[in-house]
Parts: sequence; C-alpha cells; structure tokens
Amino acid sequence: MIQSLLFSLLLWIWDNRSFDTISRSNRAKIEGQVAYQEKDYQKALEAYQNISNSSLFAEPEARLNLAHAYFQLKQLNNARQYYSRLSKIKNNFLSSRAFNQLGVIETIDKDTVAALRYFRESLRQ
Repeated sequence: MIQSLLFSLLLWIWDNRSFDTISRSNRAKIEGQVAYQEKDYQKALEAYQNISNSSLFAEPEARLNLAHAYFQLKQLNNARQYYSRLSKIKNNFLSSRAFNQLGVIETIDKDTVAALRYFRESLRQ
C-alpha cells in the first residue's frame, strides 16, 4: 500500500517537473473550453489531446471533453473508446455521462438493445 502510494507520488512529481507543465495544461484547458463553446471542435480536440498526451494524470474531465469533441466531429469510434474508459472510473457523475453517451452512439448505430443497456447503467450511476 505504502509502496504504491510512494510510486504514484514519484510519478506525479516526475510528470509535473516544472510549473511550466502545469501552466501549459491550464492554458490548453481554457483553449479547449473556448473552442468547444465556439463550436470549433477540431481546435477543442487538439487542445484536449495535448492535455491527455502531456500527463499521466490528466483529469478525467479533460478526457470526457476529448470524447465529446470526437463525438461532435462524428468520429464515433474514437469517442466510444474514450467514453468506454471513462465509464469504468469511480466518479458516478462522469461514468454516468459516459454511459449515456455510449447509449447515444449505439442509438446512432441502430443497436437499440445495447443503447438501452447503456442508458440503464447511466441511470444506475
């Protein structure tokens, strides 16, 4: 237990070696939010990809926004991949949203049985 905690702490320190790393991540979050609000989904996608790729400890919210950007760009397989990962986290709000979006994707793909299963799980969360 202590060893895994120590290992996680060391990884976090290594991942955030400088304040510049944190600064860049914060700027990318703001850029992604602004781009998404302006419906520039490609720019939002790039910003959220930068966040996800630059840190081992990227916030799940940033990954959810990345999945939303993929969804808006109609890249449903990529969106499905990120939503599936997010559905497994222990944050009920985020996993519920991920399950809901998986249901929407299955509805688009005309798999109503799978869609219903995802919507039920979303409600359970």
